[in-house]
Amino acid sequence: MRNLDDIAELLAYNRWAHDRFLEAIESLDPEAVELEVQSSFPSIRATLAHAVGAERIWVARWEGSDGTLPDDWDDLSVAELREELELVAARQDAFLATLADGDLAREVHYNDRSGKPHVSSIRHMLVHVVNHATYHRGQLTTLLRQVGARPPSTDFVRYTRQPAAGGE
Repeated sequence: MRNLDDIAELLAYNRWAHDRFLEAIESLDPEAVELEVQSSFPSIRATLAHAVGAERIWVARWEGSDGTLPDDWDDLSVAELREELELVAARQDAFLATLADGDLAREVHYNDRSGKPHVSSIRHMLVHVVNHATYHRGQLTTLLRQVGARPPSTDFVRYTRQPAAGGE
């Protein structure tokens, strides 16, 4: 991932995959979305909230702040999380529009949520966002199966086969 076109494609894939999972989650009964499960987070909605919140925090770091989540973040509905994800996507696009390929190597200084300082390249931060989301979509796959739902297929190669992605 050494150029902006590659990064933009990864972010487009990430959005496509998020949308497919949101559609699957939105089709569930509210009880299933909140059902307490054995996972990193206590429910499907809580797992989704973590994934969306992480993207919000990372885009804030790209923009020059450490990023925070509202106090009521853990109470947001799936519909509110979809809206937030759309806002994050717009911020990601605006940030990418400010970059040239050479900017991907630029280092960003930021603090994690516990206050510990870190330094990462923009490229690594952008790739991390997609990798982190993929990890949690894997968890959501298992959680959807636990509530009797069929998770969507979000393999990258499936995305590339979509006409909008320039595929077959």
